[in-house]
Amino acid sequence: MHPAGSRIAYARARLPVASPFTTPFRSRTHALFTCSSTEHSVLEEPGRQNRTMGRFVTFCDILKTSFREEPLEGNMANERLRHAMAAAHIDIDAITRATNVDPKTVQRWLGGRVPHARHRWKIAKLLKEREDFLWSTDEVQAATTTAQTAEIVAAYAHRADVPASAWWQLFLQAQDHIDLLGYAMLFLPEQHSHLIPLLKEKAQASCKVRIAIADPTSIDVQRRDEEEQLGGTLPARIQTTLHHFRDLHNCNNIEIRYHTTPMYNSLFRFDNEMFVTPHLYGLHGSKAPLLHLRHLGARGIFANFAAHFDALWTTTTLVEKMPMQTTKATNQAIYSM
Repeated sequence: MHPAGSRIAYARARLPVASPFTTPFRSRTHALFTCSSTEHSVLEEPGRQNRTMGRFVTFCDILKTSFREEPLEGNMANERLRHAMAAAHIDIDAITRATNVDPKTVQRWLGGRVPHARHRWKIAKLLKEREDFLWSTDEVQAATTTAQTAEIVAAYAHRADVPASAWWQLFLQAQDHIDLLGYAMLFLPEQHSHLIPLLKEKAQASCKVRIAIADPTSIDVQRRDEEEQLGGTLPARIQTTLHHFRDLHNCNNIEIRYHTTPMYNSLFRFDNEMFVTPHLYGLHGSKAPLLHLRHLGARGIFANFAAHFDALWTTTTLVEKMPMQTTKATNQAIYSM
């Protein structure tokens, strides 16, 4: 064969078979959106294939970053991270800039993959959230966590194990709703000497405060007193709490009501966070376990307990007269327990 002919044949052999960059516009458009079926037949010559395929695959990757990825196999989507980003008005681009990673990596984190520690610290700081809330330290547990159980921020063996500072922080940050439900709840005003002024301040700022305390004359209070072997002091503890709350009486946006229903749990709501204490037979409230919940969805655990409080609130009656003082005998009975 003539040398020139051989060079022409060689050049023809190097032409791409289905390259999106050498075909008419309609064919190029089709190839770009069907990259998975054509990527192995774009070019025959390896060196040329690598250069062109680099451009081709990168374009497909850019298209994919515009869509929400499905959770990684074996992982559950990180709903806590997604909701924290939404609440803080932080998007993927902001996370990308803060961590100096590819947007696709952030998509994987949202899909359930746990970032390296240095990235977790930066994201937690950016979102103003605790790292242990956004990610479980146990990756196996994180992989099996459902969106509902993700609402459980922490679990304590006893209510008394919760630091007083954690309670106070939730009171401080509440802006719209504070709901308190229990038998006596005497530990609240006793642990927090500035609670009453704070509640008045919150109410003046249009925060709605609802306090549901047990009716000291109800049969359920009598039964609970016998169950915990309190020696008849539970009604007196309720009266003492009401004495602490006396300055809240008749304040706008603050309601204090009696409930007479059997109590299966105490509940303390602060906007989208909540402490719930299940009542265990014969066990004082301070020794009962406590769950710290955070609202993530309309059908989660938080929503169930919030609906429970709303339903119980409809059965309550207004506390019309607050005790102005407690007797010495009552105080001795309470503090001798």
